[in-house]
Amino acid sequence: HTLAIFSHYQLAETQLHYDIKQPLQFSLQPLTVKKENKTLLSVHSITLKLSLRSLQTQHLAFSNVIIDGIDLHHQQGDKFEHLPALSIDRLAINNLSIATPAITINRAQLQIDNWQYSDHKQPWWQQFSGQFQLSAPQITWHNQTLENLLLNGTKQKQQWQMTGFSGKWQQADFNGKAYYNSDTQLLTLDKLTLINLRIQQSQPLL
Repeated sequence: HTLAIFSHYQLAETQLHYDIKQPLQFSLQPLTVKKENKTLLSVHSITLKLSLRSLQTQHLAFSNVIIDGIDLHHQQGDKFEHLPALSIDRLAINNLSIATPAITINRAQLQIDNWQYSDHKQPWWQQFSGQFQLSAPQITWHNQTLENLLLNGTKQKQQWQMTGFSGKWQQADFNGKAYYNSDTQLLTLDKLTLINLRIQQSQPLL
C-alpha cells in the first residue's frame, strides 16, 4: 500500500506502529519514500515524536526523531524540493552509511540538536545550530582511513567548534580540539596529540 504525502511523495512498503499511551509518538518500519515510482530514500525504521509546538502553530516540529539503518550509497539525487519547513529538537541516526567521492562512512552514529530544514539547496547535515556528536568505526576521507572516530562539538551558523575528537590514524592514536569555518574552509587545530605515529617514506600524507 502506498500513501501519498505532501502531494509529491509517497510512503511505500511500511507499517505504522502507534501506542495510545504515547499519543505524540509513532514509528514506521520499514520506510521507503518514492516519487513517480522512483525510490528516493529507504530506512529500516524511524520513530517520530511530535512537539507540542506543532499543535500551537502551523510549523511542523518534532521533539525527537530516531532513524535506524539508512544507506545513502544508492540514493537518488532528488533533494526533496517540495518538503515543507520542519524542525527537530534532536535528530539521532543509527547505522548510518554514506559514500561520496570525498568520504566514505560505515555504520556511524550521528546525533544533531536543533535541526531545521528550510533550504533544499543546502546539505541536510549543515541545517542545524547546536550540539552534535558523530562516532564511526571507520571513515575514509581523501584516501586516508580513520578508525574509531569520535567527534563532539557545537555549530553556530558557519562556525564549527569541535570540543573533542579522537580516533586512530596510521596505527597511531590521536585526540584534540579544532575550529572550522565553512565559509572560508579554514580549519584551525587548537590542540592535537599523536601517540605511536609511524610513517613510512613511501606513504603519502595527503
